[in-house]
Amino acid sequence: MSESGTLYQKATDMLREMGIPLHFRGFHFIRDAIILVSKNDQTIDTTHRGLYPLIARKYKTATYLVAIEIGYCIDFACNQGNTTLIYHLFGQGIRQRRIKNMEFIATIATQVNTEHAQTRNGLLATKETTA
Repeated sequence: MSESGTLYQKATDMLREMGIPLHFRGFHFIRDAIILVSKNDQTIDTTHRGLYPLIARKYKTATYLVAIEIGYCIDFACNQGNTTLIYHLFGQGIRQRRIKNMEFIATIATQVNTEHAQTRNGLLATKETTA
């Protein structure tokens, strides 16, 4: 499996584990944002000028709708999703405040990158032991 394919699967698994339904448009927007940020963490600095317009072009929608749909998915996950996982990743303080879109994307991208690196290191260690 290619590196981007692995990132895609890990991002999908993480979002589904959080309880965000796959049929929400925002699910696809968040997943793409996570993958883009995972590949290039500088993308996170240009959210409204870079990241959201890229996603909007891909899905032929408006930039502001990307932001709204992502926010809706985050709110859904915090209120109706796997709150145990959400609290683990973002802390108990999210009960009193809303998670910002970019905070969510950056945190999940970091988590996905960590898992991806562990998987790659595990595969490399396995290959080295069998060689």
